[in-house]
Amino acid sequence: MGWQKLKQLLGIRITPVDADDASIQQLVSKNLPNRRQNFRVQYPKIGAGGPFPHVYMIDTEVLIANISAGGCLVIDDTDRLGSTVGEIIPLDFVWPTGSIRKRARIVGVTYDNRHLQFVDFNAQFFLQINKLVPPAMLGNSFHQVSNKSGYLAAAEMWTSQSNNTLVFHHDGLVELTFGGEKIRWGTANGRDTKMNLAQLSYIYVVLANMPSPSQRLNLLIEKLATQIAVLEYAQKKDGTDG
Repeated sequence: MGWQKLKQLLGIRITPVDADDASIQQLVSKNLPNRRQNFRVQYPKIGAGGPFPHVYMIDTEVLIANISAGGCLVIDDTDRLGSTVGEIIPLDFVWPTGSIRKRARIVGVTYDNRHLQFVDFNAQFFLQINKLVPPAMLGNSFHQVSNKSGYLAAAEMWTSQSNNTLVFHHDGLVELTFGGEKIRWGTANGRDTKMNLAQLSYIYVVLANMPSPSQRLNLLIEKLATQIAVLEYAQKKDGTDG
């Protein structure tokens, strides 16, 4: 597929994780005024993994509903975080490439949810989370096409205002289209569109942030999660990028 063209169409920018502190601070300074920094990125229903960090409090994993550079929403049905507004707790955010500790203040409690606000700044964390924002915003712009009349020539179809589409065909073929570039799964010859780990992770965030996901979409998200886990294992084993 024409991934370079697709990156231009989507505005994908990949920042090296090992960039020096000065470069990181410059990037952060340029992005601080950006309204997207507080955009809430939704976690997939199946939980953390891939580009979505696992989050731990004192070695116990907590469930994240959504996250931004400024805070996160924790699903705490066991009252592990407590319910005292104003309390500050330490959290460890863990990616396959490393971990970052942040302190967060409980700013809201609603039933099983705890609204947390980060109280310290970490440049690497800021950049890691904000890399999720462009694909999440793209996913959030999709909506499922109504087919009450039964005239839709597909099993299910999603579209965005930018005319990007996700189509589930009756024969099992799935096509995700961005500006004329197609990504396919379930092809008749068994040759799905080949993507490396960075590309697959980007698409994974897009799909995970489509509103009110259907059963078909959830199954596709689970499929991509498995593929990401396989590529991460391969990368960890031999140092390559899937």
